[in-house]
Amino acid sequence: MKKITQFAIVFVISITSLVILLYLLNLSYQEQASMNFAPNMMNHMMGGVMGNIESTPIIPFYLSLFTPVSTLLLLIGLCGIIYFIIVPEISLTSQGKPNFIIKKSTNLTTNEKLDTVKKMMKPDEKKVLEALYLHNGKFLQKHISKEANISRLKTHRIIAGFVQRGIVTVRPYGNTNEVSISDWLLPEEYKKEK
Repeated sequence: MKKITQFAIVFVISITSLVILLYLLNLSYQEQASMNFAPNMMNHMMGGVMGNIESTPIIPFYLSLFTPVSTLLLLIGLCGIIYFIIVPEISLTSQGKPNFIIKKSTNLTTNEKLDTVKKMMKPDEKKVLEALYLHNGKFLQKHISKEANISRLKTHRIIAGFVQRGIVTVRPYGNTNEVSISDWLLPEEYKKEK
C-alpha cells in the first residue's frame, strides 16, 4: 500500500473520530442540561429564594482523552498527505531505460547523445547533470544539491524526472540515494572506472 494511501486513511479516521467526539460532547451537554432543568425551574417558581443555581458541565474522562488523540491523528494525516503531494517519490530502478529516440540511434556517440539531452534540459537540470559528471557519473543525492546550489526538494524533483526519462539510476544509500548516470549516457572513460 502506498504511503499516501496510509496517510489518507489516518486522515479519514481522525475526521470521523472528531465528528464522533462532537456528537458525544453534544449528548453530554444535553444530558447535563436536562438534569439542571428541574432545580432551575423550582428556583424560578419560588421567586429566586434558592439563589442562582449554576452548574458547570462535566466532561466524561473518555472524551477528555479522545480529543488530543483524534487531533494528533488529524495533524499526522494532513501533514502526511501534504508531504506526499509536494514531494514526488523516486522510483528505484536497476537500469536506466530511456523512453525516447536518442537511445535507439546507434550512429550517435556518447558525447553527441549528451549534447542532445542537454539541449532539452532546464538550467537547474544541467547543473545536476554536471555535478554527476564531475564525480565520474556517480554521486550522493544530498551532495548533488549542495554542489549544484539547488534546494534538496528541487534536486529530488529533478532526479525523479531523470529516472523517468532514463538518464540516471538511483539506489538507496543510507538516509539518501546514490545517483548514477545511465550506461547509455556514460562516456567510455567512466565505464572503465566502474
